[in-house]
Amino acid sequence: MVLTFIALCFYTLFIYQFYFKPIRKYSDIINRGFALRIIGRADKEKEVYLKSLRDVRLSDTEQRDVKYVLGLWYARKEDYSNAIQYFDGAFQNFPDDYNYKKEFVTVVDSYIKANCEDEARLRLQSFLSRVSFDKNFKKLERPFKNLL
Repeated sequence: MVLTFIALCFYTLFIYQFYFKPIRKYSDIINRGFALRIIGRADKEKEVYLKSLRDVRLSDTEQRDVKYVLGLWYARKEDYSNAIQYFDGAFQNFPDDYNYKKEFVTVVDSYIKANCEDEARLRLQSFLSRVSFDKNFKKLERPFKNLL
């Protein structure tokens, strides 16, 4: 009985935290978007990200992160023209000390699928220029060797 009560409390807290709690900061945005994606509400996930860019006070880094996540959202939906618009915003004035992410393959691929091969090449070169900071960026050479 006690375990059932504790489980119910955790479940209620989870529902509140990831679905009803007002979005006021960056972690709220990411948590809500993730929870909505997990439960299959991709349409609401996008709304959370778009609304947060308009209504939540975010640092420049946080805004770039949300734009990056939106770009990935559009790429998953195969809307590559919108994806690259958000990727452009995400990587504008980006600091040089960021680590490799496996999703960078999706970023470059989105430019290619949007028929923007020159921009894909520039983005790839930008990523590869960071190999001295993170050797994992070399992983991008193989799938996109035709762009080099």
